[in-house]
Amino acid sequence: MNWTSRIPLILLSLLIVLQAHSSSVIELRDDKQEYELGGRAIEVFEDKTMQLGIEQVSAPAARHKFHTNKKKGFRVNNAKAVFWIKIQVKDYSSGSHGWLMEFYDNRIDDIKVYLPQTDGTFKVYESGDQISFDKKDFQHINFVFPLNNIGKEQATIYVRLHSKHEMYVFGLIRTVERYVEYTTHEYFYVSIFYGILLAMFVYNLLMYFSLKDSAYLYYVFYVTSILFYSMSRDGFGYQFVWPYMPEINIYAEPLALYSMMVTILLYAKEFLHTKENNPLINQLIIIVIILRTLILIIGLTFSLGIIRSLFLDMVPMLFVYGIGFVSYSKGFVAARYYLIGFSALFMGYSIVSLEAIGLNIDSALAFYAFNIGVVIQLVVLSVALADRVKLIIKEKNSAQSRLIEELTEKEKMKSRINIQLEEMVHKRTEELENKNHQLDSFVYKASHDIKGPLRSLIGLSKVGMKDLEDSPQATVYFDHILKTATKLDEILADLLEVTKMKTSEIRKTKIDFSHMIKEIMNSFQHLNGYTRLKVKVDIQQNFDFFSDEKVLYSILQNFIENGIKYQDYNKYESWLKINVIVNEHGATIVFEDNGSGIDEKHLDKIFEMFYKVNDSSIGTGLGLYIVKQSLEKLGGDVTAKSKKGEFTIFTLGIPH
Repeated sequence: MNWTSRIPLILLSLLIVLQAHSSSVIELRDDKQEYELGGRAIEVFEDKTMQLGIEQVSAPAARHKFHTNKKKGFRVNNAKAVFWIKIQVKDYSSGSHGWLMEFYDNRIDDIKVYLPQTDGTFKVYESGDQISFDKKDFQHINFVFPLNNIGKEQATIYVRLHSKHEMYVFGLIRTVERYVEYTTHEYFYVSIFYGILLAMFVYNLLMYFSLKDSAYLYYVFYVTSILFYSMSRDGFGYQFVWPYMPEINIYAEPLALYSMMVTILLYAKEFLHTKENNPLINQLIIIVIILRTLILIIGLTFSLGIIRSLFLDMVPMLFVYGIGFVSYSKGFVAARYYLIGFSALFMGYSIVSLEAIGLNIDSALAFYAFNIGVVIQLVVLSVALADRVKLIIKEKNSAQSRLIEELTEKEKMKSRINIQLEEMVHKRTEELENKNHQLDSFVYKASHDIKGPLRSLIGLSKVGMKDLEDSPQATVYFDHILKTATKLDEILADLLEVTKMKTSEIRKTKIDFSHMIKEIMNSFQHLNGYTRLKVKVDIQQNFDFFSDEKVLYSILQNFIENGIKYQDYNKYESWLKINVIVNEHGATIVFEDNGSGIDEKHLDKIFEMFYKVNDSSIGTGLGLYIVKQSLEKLGGDVTAKSKKGEFTIFTLGIPH
């Protein structure tokens, strides 16, 4: 076979090769409303110089640079290249329909459409997520461009795409009627989605304020993160929330993904009680949060591309999903709804992630699978929280019932013990009262029995001293006998006073302090040192005061007598100040003197029975003890301050 005979075969092979590298023409007809911009419908050229313009790209010499796309849609992720796509269109329609070209990925940074005109020029439409939303030709979340004046001849449309992150190139050419119908339904269903998110947000926020359960708060944060992520992903945030701040589009999605992952980890930690139920998992959750934070910082610093994909969080999502199984297997019943909710989310998450790595899935399903999974998960997690609260209440009620039973049993036991103790105390009290009564009777009777002979002894000593005045030595003996007998008589008198004080009943009488103190002072005129002591009395009484006159008389008498007895004769002047203040609460009486004073080490013992500061102390050692007991009988108290050789102050407080 010569070469001339091979020409048809060569031409056929060349035609096949050219056909393999050329796109199919999209024929616009009246009987069809939309056409896919994917697969063989488009050709792609990667301009790594990023310098070529429409003149160079549309020139015949550049045709060989375009290659037919083999996939329905394709993803590119090269910030250092510009991607051109070429679309062949021929309009066979009657012209009654307007045609629009739409690209689904609303996160493309820069997109320019070059639409050929009948005069051979190109009309340029510019868009992208780095311009204010109001500058878009169509106020829609996707990028939409009109196909006007392309004529009836076959037209070649060029689209220039550039982004600093991954782009998904896929779109449609559709009629205006179809676009309006589709958009209306899309906005309706997306509005329902956001309505559900807002309802979940408000409901669980109110539940948190009501129950103060932090699981509800983390759930609210999680819903907020999903809301933020969805708005950054589908373009609703760009359109309605930050339309005049397009720079937010660069960071919104990675930040929302981070927030969503961290809040769901915190929610799982709180909901599953990992701190109490599984400390190891609790520590792992904290480690995952720290690692995810480091990845975010690295991505924001070096490359946004690595933190913009859902696929990045596949491992943490599996971890969150898996700890639900672990908790449920360990008997945490509330994890059942948690698992159902995360199963729905994980399915949607998986579909979107598989689409992200290049697996061809139906575009609508791939895009909205996450939303569907989120709605199911949020509803189920709300049920899970309610179920968790129900279980907690049930466990709490059960614990309360057990506690009530235990407390009831303990109360019964306590009552039995108290009855036994009361009986024992009553019995012991009766015994003590009998013994005290016997002791008081003994002291009283013994004192009376001793007092008679003692008085006789004192009388005989006085008579004997008169009869033996001529015998000085006998007088000394009788003098010692008299002093000893007199001392013993004082002790017996004090003991009788103690007995009377304990057994007597309080009798209320209106007290005149001025009269009482004057009477006591007159009774001590015979004492040595009486005339030397200067007494100053200050009484401030604006209220009537009622108390037992005899008991109070004895108390005041004791302190005044001590002031006379314990003067410091080495001082030029001795004085005693008595200050009485009566108010609505009672009486405060202060005795202050500049006598011999008391060493501070004795102050806490001077009110004890038979206690003497030293052997040379005058008195029986019962005076201040009687005062203390008498004050307690009146419901009062006494305090003492003193410095040896300088002063002594007694402060008495006696209620009405």
